[in-house]
Amino acid sequence: MGPSVPRKRRVNRPENEEVAAWLFLKHRSMAEQQPGGLPEHQARALSAAYRCVCATNVPIRTFGDLASLRGVHLLKDSLPGSTLDLPQESPPTFVSVAPSNLHQHLGDLLKTEKGADLVFEVDGHTFAAHRCVLAARSPVFSAELFGGMKEGNTAGAVRIDEMEAEVFKALLWFVYTDSLPVTEEEDGDVICQLLLVAADRYGMERLKSICEEKPCKFINAATIATILTLAEQHHCDGLKKACSRFLGFPANLRALLDSDGFDHLSRSCPSVAQNLVYSALVWWD
Repeated sequence: MGPSVPRKRRVNRPENEEVAAWLFLKHRSMAEQQPGGLPEHQARALSAAYRCVCATNVPIRTFGDLASLRGVHLLKDSLPGSTLDLPQESPPTFVSVAPSNLHQHLGDLLKTEKGADLVFEVDGHTFAAHRCVLAARSPVFSAELFGGMKEGNTAGAVRIDEMEAEVFKALLWFVYTDSLPVTEEEDGDVICQLLLVAADRYGMERLKSICEEKPCKFINAATIATILTLAEQHHCDGLKKACSRFLGFPANLRALLDSDGFDHLSRSCPSVAQNLVYSALVWWD
């Protein structure tokens, strides 16, 4: 007999060791669930897959290539209805798709006023815009610019009353970019509340919900009257629930009833004020 030829030793990869460990633990788990032990065909299939994983030098990406290994088909066919979940092989990625930048392009369109066919006059300021964009984003704008509510003189400036220029500017920014503009911390809360009113006026529900969510975090004794009035007048159910939770503490309710803000609430929303007084009488009776 001639000298033996040394066999080439395979070096296992860390990923293979992870899969082997996973198969081993799965085997043990299934065996523990059956008091009499695994049937012979199941044990053979698991053992074959385990040896296949341990012997191969093929890289395995987080179990993604497990389905391509020898023995896996045997494993799947031999365990009908078992709890062994084999990972699915992830398809390779050849093209990297860039994230959407539509909002950036539309924002640039608003800034440059390129192709603008409409001008608004708001609180002494003018804003150029594109009527098609406005109509696509707001049912009210759509009705005013193209429908039965169409302005009689859309060739000239469209005047917007009872709105601050800064608020209308923020409204336009959201129309084009679906995001709120960056504002100073101290001005953000006020702008947000006024923007909620504008969103309700133009039927922009997503903007309204965004502006409704923010004040929920800043309800306190100083702001409760204003926020509750805002929620009631513009049908903000979530904001009303947040106010009710705050007023669920008798001390907070008493502070509101003793404040100047309650007088404003009584004039703006008398039914809400009456309910609060009734609640106070029930608690303090």
